[in-house]
Amino acid sequence: MDQLSTVSQRSSLSVAGAKEVVKTVLTLLRSIKHESHFDMLWEKMNSFVSKHDLQELQERRQHRSPRQLELDMGLTGARGHTFSTKELHQKTHFEAIDVIVLELQQQFEQPGFKTYEIRINIAGCRPR
Repeated sequence: MDQLSTVSQRSSLSVAGAKEVVKTVLTLLRSIKHESHFDMLWEKMNSFVSKHDLQELQERRQHRSPRQLELDMGLTGARGHTFSTKELHQKTHFEAIDVIVLELQQQFEQPGFKTYEIRINIAGCRPR
């Protein structure tokens, strides 16, 4: 993300160019939000753990379904789904990607930015 910030703030890059850079990054982020990509990442991480004789990740506690969901589905007293360590990390991985995508979209699709982009395009010049 630091590289994206550095590239998008170059004085030689136009507003439209910055938007294209962000669009490319968003496409890349969306492409890695797939189970197959996470599986590959998970395997690399496990290989690294084994190679460096590190302790494997372990589940800290059993995760239960939210109480309201249990009540709505008639599961009162039922045990929640026990997520594997991999499932928990995959969920966190996908949530992190979602947060980054949302933040980038909000930054580059806010009304002030669109107005600025229109003004720059009309003037036919680059900001200084």
